[in-house]
Amino acid sequence: MPGGEVPVQPLHADRVETAADAQEDRLAGLAVTAAGLELRDGSGTLLATAPGAFHEREWVFVAAGYDPGSGGATLYRGIRGRTIAETRAAVGAGADAAPGRIREVYAGATPDAQALFNGKISHRVLLNRPPRADELEELRAGDLPDPGATVVAWDFSRDQNSLRVPDRGPYRVAGRCVGMPTRAMTGPHWVKGSAWTSGWPRTSSPRSTSTRTTWRTPAGRPPSASRFPPT
Repeated sequence: MPGGEVPVQPLHADRVETAADAQEDRLAGLAVTAAGLELRDGSGTLLATAPGAFHEREWVFVAAGYDPGSGGATLYRGIRGRTIAETRAAVGAGADAAPGRIREVYAGATPDAQALFNGKISHRVLLNRPPRADELEELRAGDLPDPGATVVAWDFSRDQNSLRVPDRGPYRVAGRCVGMPTRAMTGPHWVKGSAWTSGWPRTSSPRSTSTRTTWRTPAGRPPSASRFPPT
């Protein structure tokens, strides 16, 4: 599932951090809400939750994994400088484990431009399997521990003067910024401070917008992204 690092503004209502759009307009994804993290499948069924409010102007690593074989879902959350916490849940029989192929992947909003995320996104990685425990710190740092399992890894530090977001993964599926987001912003590992604008020199982040990549033809669709929800 998607993973990345985000700081948030005060959340007055549920807001989606990232979502995937599959066939028949079904959504699955990881949501940052006022109550914590939520993971939903393609039918909208809630797979897992990790309660706990997010604090304003604080970078947080978030990730999720779903294994349709075992029926287990896991949410990961870690404040910068602290151990990543893990929340596991057994998925019920009503979960939509394999609704089809991925058509589009969104970050920061739903496909209809609703539930806009009010904050910064440092980096986004989508794997074709759940992340392993020994990979979490590498993912939090923005590295790719297993390029062979990487479906897409958007790099917001490159092409900062354009709406294009390069992909560091093996398929080179570039994303597209929508809604003129603020680019060239600092990320979570910025070496000169730790305030709201602090971050990593190589990262920048969209704010209150969606960034999406589209796989509409067989030639443009990574083979590892053929199942949904992405794992």
